[in-house]
Amino acid sequence: MLAAALLLLLTPMVSADAAGQGAPTDSTIDPGQSACSGSASSSNDAYSVGKHVAGVFITLAVSATGILTTIVISTNASLKSRRGVITALHLTKFFGIGVIAATAWIHLLPDAFANFTNPCLEGYWNVYGGGNYVGLFGLVAGFLVQGIEMFLVKHHHDVEPAKIHEEHKLPMSTSDTDVSIRSVQRPTTASDEPTAAPPPSMAANDDTALTLTAITGHGHSHHHGGNSLSPNSHPNSHPISTILLEAGIIFHSLIIGVTLGTTADDGFTSLLIAIGFHQFAEGAALGVLLSSLSRKTFALPKLYAAGLLYPLTTPIGIALGIALRDTYNANSQTAILVQGILDSLSAGILIYNAYCELISKEINQSGQFRGLSRGTKVASMLFLYAGAGVMAVIGLWA
Repeated sequence: MLAAALLLLLTPMVSADAAGQGAPTDSTIDPGQSACSGSASSSNDAYSVGKHVAGVFITLAVSATGILTTIVISTNASLKSRRGVITALHLTKFFGIGVIAATAWIHLLPDAFANFTNPCLEGYWNVYGGGNYVGLFGLVAGFLVQGIEMFLVKHHHDVEPAKIHEEHKLPMSTSDTDVSIRSVQRPTTASDEPTAAPPPSMAANDDTALTLTAITGHGHSHHHGGNSLSPNSHPNSHPISTILLEAGIIFHSLIIGVTLGTTADDGFTSLLIAIGFHQFAEGAALGVLLSSLSRKTFALPKLYAAGLLYPLTTPIGIALGIALRDTYNANSQTAILVQGILDSLSAGILIYNAYCELISKEINQSGQFRGLSRGTKVASMLFLYAGAGVMAVIGLWA
């Protein structure tokens, strides 16, 4: 749907470019105008195809290492049961939240503003105020994520009401069940009638809901106490927000791949190193978030398919950049709009997910987080800021 909307937006721009090329030109050529119509790089710039091809495999290896390492560790029963590994995954998740938020604010939004305020952008795109389009497309992306998630989650609950009621009708006759129910200080008549499953945000804060889930033995989340750090102790049953988060990251990864593929040798090495660190950190963060999804709705084949999609995107972008290096013009109307719109959409998706899905649910609404020790909470917040800080430093080059 986003691709179709983008195509509709770019069609008149491509036509306008074609019309402009056929129009008569003045004998006096504006230097700025010639820069907009020229090629992306000077023919005198050194460009090593071999070095750029090597960059394809380097970014593939680095990106795959980042995301697949955390996925393998998070899904390995013998590894994820170790206290040290659990703590490392927990802190990696918070580091990743900082990475995602900083990617939106430091890497995507400035690039989007630079594109929409580019003097080479002409026509009615300047009427609205140039940079205002960044807010417009980012706002639309955030609303789309919320709307899609709300629709799909509602549909999921509507198609399985009978199953949910049956789980709460199961007999609870063991002595352990009686003890657990007596420990919940509510009228006993309330437990005799079937009730709908609480939403995830309520379940995280409601000790009664957690107790009933644990004693029936049919939930995927088991309450092991307030100090549980396991990233899978309360898995997200609705992966759509995480999938859309990956989509936003993929948009950005494709753009930086094309940029790297068209960069001349003098700036290629430093940009490759910066993008390598960027891809590794972002991949590790995304791997932990994907692994925290419920295996019921996001089985291992889907998990690894999503994990392999991310490391392939930037190398594909680099390959496209290599193929188009002689004809690609970063200052053309079409290139500016494609990069500006995709950066704006990606920023909106990442900002929504960072604050509404991750920080809100992992910290503000999480009974698990509130039950952690003060030291663990401080460490979690330090890793959150560390992730943002690392991406801020990388932003100096990429």
